[in-house]
Amino acid sequence: MKREKEITRSRLGRRLLFLFVLCALLPITTLATISLIQVTRHLIEESHSRLRSESRLAGGLIVDRINDLSVGLEEFALEHLSSGMDPDRYLNTPRALQLLEPYSCIALVDGVEGWRILRGDEPTPPPPSESERLHLNGGNPLVSLPSAGNRAGAIWIITPVPGPHDSSFIVAGATDPRRFWDLGELQFSTRNAYTVVDLSTALLYTLSGTPFQVTPSLLADIEDVHSGSFETGRGGERLIAVFWTIPARGRFLPSDSVSRWVVIVSEPRQTVLLPVRDFKRFFILIVLVTLWVVILLSIGQIRRNLVPLEKLQEGTRRIARQEFASRVDIHSGDEFEELGGSFNLMAERLGRQFATLSTITEIDRVVLSALDEQIIVDTILTRTREVLPCRGLIIVLFDIEERDCYRSWAAINGFPEAIVSKPTQLDGIMLAEIQSLDDSGDPDSISRRLPFLDPLLEAGSPTIHPYPIRARGELIGLMVLATAGEREWSEGEREQIRQLIDQFAVALSNARLVSNLDQMNWGMLTALARAIDAKSPWTAGHSERVTTLALQIGKVLGLSADSQEILHRGGLLHDLGKIGIPAQILDKPGRLTPEEMKVMRSHPLVGVRILEPIPAFRDVLPILLQHHERWDGQGYPHGLAGEEIDRLARMLSVADYFDALTSERPYRSAHEKADVIMQIERESGHLFDPQVVTAFLTVVSEQEDGLIDPSPASGIHVR
Repeated sequence: MKREKEITRSRLGRRLLFLFVLCALLPITTLATISLIQVTRHLIEESHSRLRSESRLAGGLIVDRINDLSVGLEEFALEHLSSGMDPDRYLNTPRALQLLEPYSCIALVDGVEGWRILRGDEPTPPPPSESERLHLNGGNPLVSLPSAGNRAGAIWIITPVPGPHDSSFIVAGATDPRRFWDLGELQFSTRNAYTVVDLSTALLYTLSGTPFQVTPSLLADIEDVHSGSFETGRGGERLIAVFWTIPARGRFLPSDSVSRWVVIVSEPRQTVLLPVRDFKRFFILIVLVTLWVVILLSIGQIRRNLVPLEKLQEGTRRIARQEFASRVDIHSGDEFEELGGSFNLMAERLGRQFATLSTITEIDRVVLSALDEQIIVDTILTRTREVLPCRGLIIVLFDIEERDCYRSWAAINGFPEAIVSKPTQLDGIMLAEIQSLDDSGDPDSISRRLPFLDPLLEAGSPTIHPYPIRARGELIGLMVLATAGEREWSEGEREQIRQLIDQFAVALSNARLVSNLDQMNWGMLTALARAIDAKSPWTAGHSERVTTLALQIGKVLGLSADSQEILHRGGLLHDLGKIGIPAQILDKPGRLTPEEMKVMRSHPLVGVRILEPIPAFRDVLPILLQHHERWDGQGYPHGLAGEEIDRLARMLSVADYFDALTSERPYRSAHEKADVIMQIERESGHLFDPQVVTAFLTVVSEQEDGLIDPSPASGIHVR
């Protein structure tokens, strides 16, 4: 029941069920309707044929009856004349009684002058008309029916009898209508009605069955037709009737008589169509049985189709949820099973395609966001084999400066780590061969003697597909894919390879461009630092040495890479403000005056004003501004103390102090490193951050091989 409800809830199930029922009932109903029409017509035609035969038989029996009655009268008259007996005496003879048994009255007329009643007391027949006289004179019997409206009146049979010596007389016999119309020889059907109608008087004589009403319209319809059929009503039922005209004119009636006798045989239409009624009842039963059989069979067939269809529908929903590992299990043995197989193949390919797209997207994201060439190479080596069915992969990158030198990385299935080569130089022939490669990946386009192919050849990879890597039309590297057997890449795989190589080339170009810009940036900063130091011969190399020492201190203190970069740039530029200090002050051999000292101590502010318009250097401004501040707050330019001083500036302050005291100045000679180290240690917590001093001492201890002289240096002065 649950399955049937599921079928009716399904639009396809309802549609299929409707079509099954329609396809079953439509031909049955059509065939039954056609059969019903044909059977009905056949039964009516058969009824007409049977009634027509019976009407002719009844009419023929009536004619025979009249002939028998006429012959009986004639025999009576002839035997009476030939017996010579008295009429009264002859009438009582057995023979006369036998012949006159059908008659209730016998009359005799001589010369047709008048009637003489021999027996009975019926009124004599009406005088014959002129046409009736002629009819009798022709030797033909005459039938005289009662007047209109007198169905109970006697019927007279008038027969001419030839006498001796060419004389003739007429004998007439009156008979009861029931006896006259008696057709005892005919086996009447119990369902039929036999009637005789005189169309001239509209008299109706019922031979058998229940008569129907004779209407004027009916009489008008059959008046000029010898035989035919019609339908009429009787009570609440319809009758099928057939009529036949009795051949009485010229035989029993004058030829010009207006009388016309018609035999009508009728039977109920319902009786005729009784088989049809049974057929209808039987047909309804057949339709109901057929309907149930069709419904049961169609439900089974629909269920058989809906089950795989529901599985396919659920499978498509899972595919829409990106559950590409889902499969449908259909074993219907028909097209649905083939469709299920196609669906599973599609899901598998979609899964691979989606995974490929995801992997390619991830590769794109990594390689395009990474600025380190090694990260880009590692990503391509690791992820490419997830996208393409290859056994191994080699990436060859040419040196930017020396185009005939390269480095290679090989990732081969079964080897946990990539094989990395040292910088290697190619000869001119090999380089020309690589530069002549196209984008087809044709295995025959590359020689196997190239040294960077050795890892793949040693692993037994039979087929090698080389793809050049170009950036702005210039060859920058090579990607080599190794496959098992002579495998042909599909068009989609070729597109993926081309996409990977293009992204790889873009990423390498970006990384190298950023690397070049970075190198140029540091070169410019170094050049600027040297330009600053070159203003005085006493400060040459000062900024670079201070920066190196500050970075070493920062490394001990655990600076992040970003902070180290800021410290690096700030160290190179920390004395940028000295550009605005006059050379006579920088190179003065003696002590500076207060005014000159004031100008000298303005160089942190000057350096900040120079770099402020450049957003990229805003993070180094605190170093330039605060590298002469003191831990105890006695420094310049703002007298900051303790943690108020930028941490990177505190590191640079120690390195700057150490390099300044260990270098020659115009106003003094260089101090011993050991003295300066001890002085810095002594000023811990006064001039310098104690943590920075501790880190400085760690750096120095790592640089020095011997002991440090603990005696303090005197006359130390730092500008």
